[in-house]
Amino acid sequence: MDSFSLQLHTFFQRFWLEPFWFALLISTLLLLAMLFLLPSVFDALRVRKRFGVFKRIADDSMHDIFVPDGVGGNVYIAHLLLMPDQIAVFNEKPFAGKIFGDVNVDQWTQSIRQRSFRFANPLVELQSQIVAINALVGQRCTTGYLVFSDDSEFPWGKPENVYLRKELVEAFPNDRHQIQDWVKQAWSRLQQLGVSGKPVSPRHRNYMIALVFIVVTFSLLGWLGYEQAPALMQLRTIMLG
Repeated sequence: MDSFSLQLHTFFQRFWLEPFWFALLISTLLLLAMLFLLPSVFDALRVRKRFGVFKRIADDSMHDIFVPDGVGGNVYIAHLLLMPDQIAVFNEKPFAGKIFGDVNVDQWTQSIRQRSFRFANPLVELQSQIVAINALVGQRCTTGYLVFSDDSEFPWGKPENVYLRKELVEAFPNDRHQIQDWVKQAWSRLQQLGVSGKPVSPRHRNYMIALVFIVVTFSLLGWLGYEQAPALMQLRTIMLG
């Protein structure tokens, strides 16, 4: 056995590891890091896709909140936005396909892949959300909008205050320096009442666990490089001819 091979063999014997098992350990640590990291990456992409457009058109926002409905229950609101001249409720309907509906129709219809599905008029739910927010702030300052996914279409036309997600930025250009005082006061009232949304950040714990695995992996590799520096230099010399 030559000097280089002897030094490597001695190193692995010293730490009760054969080269195969050391490589397997490194691969396992990297795989575990990826398993913890990927869900957080997907979470970040999901958060950006869902909330990004609303943050672009609003000065401030709350998401996934419950507010009293005035009769002993709660109303769920997906997105509540502070905008220059209003507090806006945005109710998401991620429906694809053709959508048929109108203000005075009790049931709307979704047609997709030659199948039809009926669902309750979402404007009714939206109105209850608007009433709940207005009751909290003590004034009529809230407007409601429906947001459908970009792969939906309205062959008979969209009712008022109904948008596709891709239309929001153009429909609501935001000037963050022109928020009216009465709107700011209404928003402050909501915050004083303890209305707040859930955090929309991805799972940071997974990032930390993945970071631990990555640090341990590179520490082992660095340790190997330090312990075997002479042998590795010899390998470099051999490879370079």
